[in-house]
Amino acid sequence: MAMNRRLKELLSARLEAQWLPLRERVETDLLPRFQQLQSRERYLLLAAAFILPLMMLIFLLILPMQDRITELNRSLKIAQQQAGEAERLARQLVAGGGSKMAPVNVLSDVERLARASKVRQYMTRIRPQNMPDSRGQRLLIELKDVPYNDMLHFVDALAGARLELINMKVQPGSSAALVQVQSLIGTR
Repeated sequence: MAMNRRLKELLSARLEAQWLPLRERVETDLLPRFQQLQSRERYLLLAAAFILPLMMLIFLLILPMQDRITELNRSLKIAQQQAGEAERLARQLVAGGGSKMAPVNVLSDVERLARASKVRQYMTRIRPQNMPDSRGQRLLIELKDVPYNDMLHFVDALAGARLELINMKVQPGSSAALVQVQSLIGTR
Protein backbone atom coordinates (compact mmCIF):
# COMPACT_ATOMS: atom_id res chain seq x y z
CA MET A 1 0.00 0.00 0.00
CA ALA A 2 2.78 2.40 0.94
CA MET A 3 4.68 1.44 -2.20
CA ASN A 4 1.64 2.20 -4.39
CA ARG A 5 1.26 5.62 -2.77
CA ARG A 6 4.96 6.33 -3.25
CA LEU A 7 4.73 5.31 -6.92
CA LYS A 8 1.70 7.57 -7.43
CA GLU A 9 3.54 10.48 -5.83
CA LEU A 10 6.57 9.94 -8.08
CA LEU A 11 4.43 9.72 -11.20
CA SER A 12 2.34 12.75 -10.33
CA ALA A 13 5.46 14.79 -9.51
CA ARG A 14 7.06 13.76 -12.79
CA LEU A 15 3.96 14.57 -14.80
CA GLU A 16 3.56 17.89 -13.03
CA ALA A 17 7.20 18.75 -13.83
CA GLN A 18 6.59 18.01 -17.53
CA TRP A 19 3.39 20.05 -17.71
CA LEU A 20 4.66 22.93 -15.57
CA PRO A 21 6.08 25.03 -18.47
CA LEU A 22 2.86 24.69 -20.42
CA ARG A 23 0.77 25.49 -17.38
CA GLU A 24 2.82 28.57 -16.61
CA ARG A 25 2.51 29.80 -20.21
CA VAL A 26 -1.25 29.32 -20.15
CA GLU A 27 -1.59 31.15 -16.83
CA THR A 28 0.74 34.02 -17.73
CA ASP A 29 0.11 34.56 -21.46
CA LEU A 30 -3.05 32.92 -22.70
CA LEU A 31 -5.44 33.27 -19.77
CA PRO A 32 -5.11 37.09 -19.48
CA ARG A 33 -5.63 37.44 -23.24
CA PHE A 34 -8.65 35.13 -23.10
CA GLN A 35 -10.15 37.16 -20.23
CA GLN A 36 -9.70 40.39 -22.22
CA LEU A 37 -11.90 39.05 -25.01
CA GLN A 38 -15.58 39.87 -25.09
CA SER A 39 -17.98 37.09 -24.19
CA ARG A 40 -19.02 36.59 -27.82
CA GLU A 41 -15.37 36.14 -28.82
CA ARG A 42 -14.79 33.73 -25.94
CA TYR A 43 -17.71 31.54 -27.04
CA LEU A 44 -16.45 31.63 -30.61
CA LEU A 45 -12.96 30.57 -29.50
CA LEU A 46 -14.34 27.75 -27.31
CA ALA A 47 -16.56 26.54 -30.15
CA ALA A 48 -13.56 26.50 -32.50
CA ALA A 49 -11.53 24.56 -29.93
CA PHE A 50 -14.31 21.97 -29.78
CA ILE A 51 -15.25 21.84 -33.48
CA LEU A 52 -11.74 21.68 -34.95
CA PRO A 53 -10.73 18.34 -33.35
CA LEU A 54 -14.19 16.97 -34.15
CA MET A 55 -13.79 17.90 -37.82
CA MET A 56 -10.32 16.36 -37.89
CA LEU A 57 -11.74 13.14 -36.48
CA ILE A 58 -14.46 13.07 -39.10
CA PHE A 59 -12.28 13.91 -42.12
CA LEU A 60 -9.21 11.90 -41.14
CA LEU A 61 -10.84 8.76 -39.70
CA ILE A 62 -14.55 8.34 -40.26
CA LEU A 63 -14.86 9.37 -43.93
CA PRO A 64 -11.92 7.23 -45.14
CA MET A 65 -13.34 4.26 -43.23
CA GLN A 66 -16.75 4.79 -44.84
CA ASP A 67 -15.15 4.98 -48.29
CA ARG A 68 -13.29 1.71 -47.67
CA ILE A 69 -16.47 -0.02 -46.49
CA THR A 70 -18.33 1.18 -49.59
CA GLU A 71 -15.50 -0.06 -51.82
CA LEU A 72 -15.48 -3.48 -50.13
CA ASN A 73 -19.27 -3.79 -50.43
CA ARG A 74 -19.06 -2.94 -54.14
CA SER A 75 -16.32 -5.57 -54.64
CA LEU A 76 -18.40 -8.13 -52.77
CA LYS A 77 -21.45 -7.46 -54.96
CA ILE A 78 -19.35 -7.81 -58.11
CA ALA A 79 -17.87 -11.10 -56.88
CA GLN A 80 -21.35 -12.42 -56.02
CA GLN A 81 -22.65 -11.47 -59.47
CA GLN A 82 -19.69 -13.14 -61.14
CA ALA A 83 -20.14 -16.31 -59.11
CA GLY A 84 -23.86 -16.39 -59.93
CA GLU A 85 -23.18 -15.93 -63.64
CA ALA A 86 -20.55 -18.68 -63.58
CA GLU A 87 -22.92 -21.04 -61.78
CA ARG A 88 -25.66 -20.26 -64.33
CA LEU A 89 -23.28 -20.95 -67.21
CA ALA A 90 -22.10 -24.16 -65.58
CA ARG A 91 -25.70 -25.37 -65.12
CA GLN A 92 -26.40 -24.51 -68.75
CA LEU A 93 -23.40 -26.52 -69.90
CA VAL A 94 -24.26 -29.44 -67.65
CA ALA A 95 -27.82 -29.42 -69.00
CA GLY A 96 -26.59 -29.94 -72.57
CA GLY A 97 -24.89 -26.89 -74.03
CA GLY A 98 -22.37 -28.90 -76.13
CA SER A 99 -22.56 -31.27 -79.05
CA LYS A 100 -22.80 -35.07 -78.81
CA MET A 101 -19.60 -35.82 -80.79
CA ALA A 102 -16.69 -36.83 -78.51
CA PRO A 103 -13.17 -35.51 -79.01
CA VAL A 104 -10.30 -37.89 -79.52
CA ASN A 105 -8.30 -36.84 -76.46
CA VAL A 106 -9.80 -34.76 -73.64
CA LEU A 107 -6.44 -33.77 -72.15
CA SER A 108 -5.05 -32.35 -75.39
CA ASP A 109 -8.32 -30.54 -76.15
CA VAL A 110 -8.46 -28.98 -72.68
CA GLU A 111 -4.78 -27.94 -72.96
CA ARG A 112 -5.40 -26.34 -76.36
CA LEU A 113 -8.55 -24.53 -75.19
CA ALA A 114 -6.87 -23.35 -71.98
CA ARG A 115 -3.98 -21.83 -73.93
CA ALA A 116 -6.37 -20.20 -76.39
CA SER A 117 -8.48 -18.79 -73.53
CA LYS A 118 -5.36 -17.60 -71.62
CA VAL A 119 -6.15 -19.65 -68.50
CA ARG A 120 -3.43 -22.32 -68.81
CA GLN A 121 -1.05 -20.35 -66.60
CA TYR A 122 -3.63 -20.38 -63.77
CA MET A 123 -4.16 -24.16 -63.78
CA THR A 124 -2.76 -25.69 -60.64
CA ARG A 125 -4.01 -29.23 -61.20
CA ILE A 126 -4.99 -31.35 -64.21
CA ARG A 127 -5.78 -34.89 -63.12
CA PRO A 128 -7.46 -37.65 -65.13
CA GLN A 129 -10.45 -39.22 -63.39
CA ASN A 130 -10.96 -42.91 -64.10
CA MET A 131 -14.55 -43.89 -63.45
CA PRO A 132 -15.31 -47.61 -63.90
CA ASP A 133 -18.92 -46.94 -64.93
CA SER A 134 -18.20 -44.10 -67.41
CA ARG A 135 -17.44 -44.64 -71.08
CA GLY A 136 -15.67 -41.35 -71.80
CA GLN A 137 -12.61 -39.59 -70.47
CA ARG A 138 -12.77 -37.18 -67.54
CA LEU A 139 -10.39 -34.56 -66.20
CA LEU A 140 -10.38 -32.73 -62.89
CA ILE A 141 -8.91 -29.26 -63.31
CA GLU A 142 -8.29 -26.55 -60.75
CA LEU A 143 -7.59 -22.90 -61.53
CA LYS A 144 -6.31 -20.47 -58.91
CA ASP A 145 -6.84 -16.69 -59.08
CA VAL A 146 -7.97 -16.77 -62.71
CA PRO A 147 -9.50 -13.58 -64.17
CA TYR A 148 -13.24 -14.04 -64.31
CA ASN A 149 -13.63 -13.02 -67.97
CA ASP A 150 -10.89 -15.43 -69.10
CA MET A 151 -12.60 -18.23 -67.17
CA LEU A 152 -15.89 -17.48 -68.98
CA HIS A 153 -14.12 -17.61 -72.36
CA PHE A 154 -12.65 -20.98 -71.38
CA VAL A 155 -16.08 -22.36 -70.41
CA ASP A 156 -17.55 -21.11 -73.70
CA ALA A 157 -14.68 -22.76 -75.57
CA LEU A 158 -15.36 -26.05 -73.74
CA ALA A 159 -18.99 -25.94 -74.88
CA GLY A 160 -17.95 -25.23 -78.46
CA ALA A 161 -15.42 -28.09 -78.44
CA ARG A 162 -18.06 -30.70 -77.58
CA LEU A 163 -16.79 -31.24 -74.07
CA GLU A 164 -19.15 -31.73 -71.14
CA LEU A 165 -18.78 -29.71 -67.99
CA ILE A 166 -19.89 -32.31 -65.45
CA ASN A 167 -19.35 -30.26 -62.31
CA MET A 168 -18.01 -26.78 -61.60
CA LYS A 169 -17.33 -24.99 -58.33
CA VAL A 170 -16.50 -21.26 -58.43
CA GLN A 171 -15.32 -19.31 -55.40
CA PRO A 172 -14.05 -15.73 -54.99
CA GLY A 173 -10.31 -15.31 -55.47
CA SER A 174 -7.78 -13.12 -53.74
CA SER A 175 -9.25 -9.94 -55.29
CA ALA A 176 -12.54 -8.78 -56.78
CA ALA A 177 -11.89 -9.78 -60.43
CA LEU A 178 -10.28 -13.16 -59.67
CA VAL A 179 -11.95 -16.52 -58.98
CA GLN A 180 -10.95 -20.00 -57.85
CA VAL A 181 -12.41 -22.77 -60.04
CA GLN A 182 -12.60 -26.53 -59.65
CA SER A 183 -14.31 -28.41 -62.47
CA LEU A 184 -14.79 -31.90 -63.82
CA ILE A 185 -14.71 -32.06 -67.62
CA GLY A 186 -15.55 -35.09 -69.71
CA THR A 187 -16.64 -36.31 -73.09
CA ARG A 188 -20.26 -36.68 -74.11
